[in-house]
Amino acid sequence: MAPPDPLASIVVRALRATEAVALLPALNDVLAAAYHQPDFHGALGRRVTIQPDGFVVAVDEAHGAGRVVGCGTAVAYPDAGYGWLGLIATHPDHERRGIGAAVTTALVAVLEGYGCAAALDASAAGHPLYLRLGFEEAGTTTVLAATTSTPGADPGPDSAEPMTAADLAAVVELDRAATGADRTRLIGCLWSEQPNRALVVRRDGALVGFGFATDWSLAPVIALDDEALRALLDAALRLPFAVAPSVLVPPGSDHGPTLEAFSFRPRRTLVHMQRGVSRLPGQRGCIAGMASLGEG
Repeated sequence: MAPPDPLASIVVRALRATEAVALLPALNDVLAAAYHQPDFHGALGRRVTIQPDGFVVAVDEAHGAGRVVGCGTAVAYPDAGYGWLGLIATHPDHERRGIGAAVTTALVAVLEGYGCAAALDASAAGHPLYLRLGFEEAGTTTVLAATTSTPGADPGPDSAEPMTAADLAAVVELDRAATGADRTRLIGCLWSEQPNRALVVRRDGALVGFGFATDWSLAPVIALDDEALRALLDAALRLPFAVAPSVLVPPGSDHGPTLEAFSFRPRRTLVHMQRGVSRLPGQRGCIAGMASLGEG
């Protein structure tokens, strides 16, 4: 007799547009249980806005209408030929049933539908799974956290100023130069969420850096050089934060030493992994901080 199929009652499918809002609490519950963090509503809502067809859910149909037991998101950047996977989680009550693999495979298919390779940042727990699914290691992403509430370092000759709506087109172009991707929707969402916590640095009339600050992070932060980053960090660290802010430093960034000078220290590392592409486009040394682990 064949062993029972662990996925027999699990349906892995795209999140339907008509159910996106209604299922956000259930998706948050899965992520909170898997990652031991309470609130993912902001991240989930942003993904719905920038890539509504990028959600995959795993639903256990064994009991009536079913229960969401797994999820993941994909964000495609078709002009750059790659996309990012993130928020991949299985509820602890349903682990070791192949749900993570099924969700990831479905997300890769979403990106392939846009002609995009896949990138992600893997925890130690997820790393073996992604290797089995054909992802290859491509460096280390480091989570740095500020260890002081004041800048405490030389701000340099430049100065940062508040970002305005008139800056958004130039911000998108600077972001495109660094990431290789048109991230207009993402930048627009970040701006709409907290416009009073966004900064730019200009030099001779040209934009040379920008950054967004949430209540707990600096994400993303793009700077063409050390001087621009110093100005951004000096201004950003004077803002109030709910907790010591963190920054996600991708492999290939040139800005680690400057972040260290501003008292950022490693909190944890993840393995950056890619499938279908050996090198991501753009001037990636200019990326001091990623937007998130699921958006790049």
